[in-house]
Parts: sequence; structure tokens; C-alpha cells
Amino acid sequence: MSSHGCLPKEAKVLRDRYPDVLIFAVHTTGLDKEEVEMMASSADIVTACASGPVREIAGKRALLQAGVSVPVFAMTKNGKDLIMEKIRQSDSPVLFKTTRLPALNEEQPEPLV
Repeated sequence: MSSHGCLPKEAKVLRDRYPDVLIFAVHTTGLDKEEVEMMASSADIVTACASGPVREIAGKRALLQAGVSVPVFAMTKNGKDLIMEKIRQSDSPVLFKTTRLPALNEEQPEPLV
């Protein structure tokens, strides 16, 4: 078990009990692959922080990715809708591009854990 305690398990319990709740996974550095699998299956939005497993596992299953250095992944339609609404309400310029995820650049946190 990581230093995150039972948080991935708690996310799964929350998803099972309350299917419509929005679940955000933040501060994910240090989660092992099993914990990331659980988070990717349970959370609506997962931040990558400095986590290699999040980029690898959640990134490949994400419906949408916001950002490239420290990506935020929308794992569900509700997560995707939330990020899209945030973009819609923003006055900032936005680039949309369809591509295989995760889309990363050379500026990643070091080391990835």
C-alpha cells in the first residue's frame, strides 16, 4: 500500500455506492500500478502529477487530456463534460487536436515515480 492509504479503494467504494458523484484523483505521485488501475476505473478526473503509472495507465484510457507537462485526464463522460465546460467558459485561446493519448512533451516532472 502506498503512502496514500486506502484512497483508491475509497474511490471505488464511492463509485459503487454513489454512481453519479464526481470523483477527482489528485496528488497521485507514488500510487502503484494496481492503485492507478483502481483510480482510472473509479475517478472521473485523474491528475498525473509526477506519476509514470498514471500517464501509462490512465492516459491510455482517458477520454480527454488537458495539459501536456502535468496532464489532467478525464476518465468518464462526466469528467470530460466538466473539463469541456471549463474550457467553454474561459476566454483563453484553446487548441483542440484529436490524437492518441497520452500526449506528452519533453517537459515532464523528473523523476516520474
